[in-house]
Amino acid sequence: MSRLRAALTPAEWRRLGGLGAIVFAATVMRLPETNFHRVSLDLAGMGRTAILLLRSPAFIGFALCGACTSASWFTFIAAAPQLLAQALGEPPSTYGLMILLPMAAYMLGNAAAARFALRFGSLALVVCGRALAFVAAIAMALWWLAAGLDLWVLFVPIALSSIGDGLSQPSAMAAGLSIYPRLAGTASGVMGFTQMIIAALGTYLVGLLPYDSAFGTIIVIGSFITLGLVFGIFAVRRPVSGTLPITAAAPAAADGS
Repeated sequence: MSRLRAALTPAEWRRLGGLGAIVFAATVMRLPETNFHRVSLDLAGMGRTAILLLRSPAFIGFALCGACTSASWFTFIAAAPQLLAQALGEPPSTYGLMILLPMAAYMLGNAAAARFALRFGSLALVVCGRALAFVAAIAMALWWLAAGLDLWVLFVPIALSSIGDGLSQPSAMAAGLSIYPRLAGTASGVMGFTQMIIAALGTYLVGLLPYDSAFGTIIVIGSFITLGLVFGIFAVRRPVSGTLPITAAAPAAADGS
């Protein structure tokens, strides 16, 4: 955060704040309410449903799997621009061009998830996606040790990891929501909150590391990817207590993350 404050002038902060206020006002005025069966706010009931979800080992596993997946990506996009600028001396346009590679790879993973979910089921896609990302993390570390830091060391492995993210992220979300189908709204909120809080932790950690070497970034990204695989396997092996079977992730694949 201190680096961000130093990078932006007061005028830029005012412009960002003004744009944010405009977006917020437009959202309030123009985005209609989609819930036509509104009920009074019940904080106690919300707490009870959240506790019920958190008592499910399978739900916790899927939530943490998705959170670690998001954290690995957010950590990368937080660290990569600084690595390119300070360690490699590249202009900002280089990052803008290279980031298209993992973004396209994520879309490819999402398309594969939509295509193969009915055939293999969401549980298989969770494990396969996280295993592919783990292979990519190992490849990034070995490539960096063998050849040093360059553009391809960063972006080719992360593109491979993004294919795994596209496979596993919607599948993990679909699997987590299907554990208690009647609590899907609360489950979605808990999983989304977990993703954001873990991703924030990852970007904070990588912000503390020096940018003259990729060592810290590779360790943080690799750790989150490894944890995502561990939590994914844990969740898949847990008994599911919901009323619907965990099968296809095709509807969720259109949403992504």
